[in-house]
Order: sequence, then structure tokens, then C-alpha cells
Amino acid sequence: MKRLICLLFAAALVCCTAACGEPPKAPTEFSAVYRICRDDIDCRGTVTVEEDDIRVTVSSPGSAKGLSFDYTDDGLTVGYAGHGTKINADYIPSAAVPSQLYRALAYLPQASYLGTEDGEDRFSLPSPERAAELRTRDGTPIKLIYPDGSEVEFREAE
Repeated sequence: MKRLICLLFAAALVCCTAACGEPPKAPTEFSAVYRICRDDIDCRGTVTVEEDDIRVTVSSPGSAKGLSFDYTDDGLTVGYAGHGTKINADYIPSAAVPSQLYRALAYLPQASYLGTEDGEDRFSLPSPERAAELRTRDGTPIKLIYPDGSEVEFREAE
């Protein structure tokens, strides 16, 4: 009888541990088209996140079309029409779309898994200022939600 109980307990333990896998991880490298609408401004462009580099390019609105912001370990380079210059990142307003994207996405390696909801994996990006929530589907970012409720939508870059 003891052997039967031990065998059943061992089988239950194996079944339970087999069902438990590691939670998904936030993507640490990707390229996507972004869109954020706020204060009557529709801002669009591309964002590329690589190991030590986050590049944000603006395609809309027209007044900022073609601007690029390249954040690296060496600092920030702002470019336009093939020309660029290094600047202090503190000179870019914190509410500017490139700054907000950088300050959230720089924390992808420290993202913590919050759970899955409606097929979307949710991650908290723990920036020192305020945590943002990243949502992914099948490992691809689809939305970034800031604590103030503003959202950045992502779709795969072409």
C-alpha cells in the first residue's frame, strides 16, 4: 500500500512539474513600426532595439519626418538627411516620443513577466521614473502602455 501511495504521489509530482514551464521572456531585440496618438498629434515611425542600441526614426508628423534618434552606450546622436550630431539626451524633452520610447525600452532586459491575458503576454518595464507595461503576442511587441494611460502600438517593420 505504501508503495502504491508513493507511486501515485511521484506520478502526480511529475505531472505537476511537467505542466510548469518557464514564463516567456520579453524580446530584447526587435524592429517595429510604432504609432502613438496624443494631444491631437499622430506620431509614427520605426524603432529598432538591438543589444546596445535603440534607434527611433520619425515618419510623421511632417514637421519631424526624417529625424532619427540613436541611443547608444556612447550617448545620443540626432540625425537628419544623412547628417548627425551627438547631443546630451537631457536636451530632449522627457515627454517627447523618442525619449519616452528610449526610457521604457532600455529596461527590456529587466522586464518582469506579469501574466497572459487574451493571448497577450504582459511585462513590466521597471524604469526608475515609472514602470511601463509591454504587451507581446508570440514574442512580438504589440503595445507599450505608460502609467498615464497613453499607448504606443507596434506592428512588424516591413
